[in-house]
Amino acid sequence: MRKQVLFGLAFACALFVVACRNQQKANSWIGTWKLDKTASKLTEVPQQEEMQIDAADQRSVKYTIRGTGDDGKQYSESYDGKPDGSFYPVNVNGKPLGNIAYQFRSDHVISAQGKGPGGSTLDETATLADDGKSITIKSREGKEAEETAVYRK
Repeated sequence: MRKQVLFGLAFACALFVVACRNQQKANSWIGTWKLDKTASKLTEVPQQEEMQIDAADQRSVKYTIRGTGDDGKQYSESYDGKPDGSFYPVNVNGKPLGNIAYQFRSDHVISAQGKGPGGSTLDETATLADDGKSITIKSREGKEAEETAVYRK
């Protein structure tokens, strides 16, 4: 009986250590990312843009993008949903613009499909670099040419 109790206690301690290690492992997606205009290939290049990712795991994707367009106007985009392949609303300048469905392909790759007003579509893949210092987003709206946005921490 005593051996069973000691074994159970040792097993519980081992599980606790593993759980603590998993919680301490930093999520490299989380943080503030700035658009690298020179590395990006965009049709319309904003004066500046910053992306704040607050959640990016199997339970939740949450981000806010803020910037100043090439026309000098400020804009924002926000999203808060689950990466389960279901569509959740995306807001632009505080108003619903469409819906996006995210799915993780791996720890470093997440894909998205979007539906916008008038039947517009979006296909997107975001890739986190192995060193966790950059995110490259390749996107295509409808039949337009693919664009690439590179963000750095």
